[in-house]
Amino acid sequence: MISRIWSAYAVEIAKAIRQRHVYLGPALVLFVVVCAPLQYSLGGEHSNGFGFVAYATSIVNVLGLILILSYSASLVSSELSSGAIRNVMVRPLYRHEFLAAKLLLGMSYALLITLTTGAASWAIAKGFGDVTAVSYGGEVIYTAYDMVRSYCLAVALALVPLSAGVAYAITVSCLTRSTAAAVTGSIGIWLVVDIVKHRLHISAFLFSSYLESPWQVFKDRCDGLDSAWFPMATHAMLASVGALLVFCAAAVAIFRRKDLHG
Repeated sequence: MISRIWSAYAVEIAKAIRQRHVYLGPALVLFVVVCAPLQYSLGGEHSNGFGFVAYATSIVNVLGLILILSYSASLVSSELSSGAIRNVMVRPLYRHEFLAAKLLLGMSYALLITLTTGAASWAIAKGFGDVTAVSYGGEVIYTAYDMVRSYCLAVALALVPLSAGVAYAITVSCLTRSTAAAVTGSIGIWLVVDIVKHRLHISAFLFSSYLESPWQVFKDRCDGLDSAWFPMATHAMLASVGALLVFCAAAVAIFRRKDLHG
């Protein structure tokens, strides 16, 4: 089964590389990061390059999620609407294996968006700012190594709720043959739930509540504060992995009952 999923994933990657719209997301993220210095002053020997990285990451955060949801929501619905799914399923590939390949593709896209943001923001910070250390009154609080390590930890932790977001969008994608409906539905439902989650006291159980938490730790350290990863990381992992498993199970259940010839 794993070999079939991996082969299907390799096929999906090859298809994605040939699709021009795949590059629009990273290009938009790159544009936003490049324009960020217009709002965040970088220059002079005392400019905080780490602070710029935190700022650029924060403004891309919501945009990145929207791009990831939009892309992931189109992965199944587009093939259902075009009828291409029938050619795919002719091969010795089970439906849950097909969805697993799509999930890996969506997660790869989330990784691409995240790495594009990180590479661009760090390059600008290093070129125009100070990324030697976070210090206060001449005393080094965090070294450059500490900050890079913190950023890498934030990336690793942020990818967990983003992966749950991919699974959620793919579940919505399985519900309709319309790509437009899948994209607007996945984004619309997320926005509505995000608005009412505090009133309903469910924010602690939603993966979307932890999208900014890892970056807040990094931002605090840019300001010289001692911000802890735990118990936030534990809560984020539990909520996000739980959502990932629930949405994967829901997607498989929906897709198994889907009429591919309709």
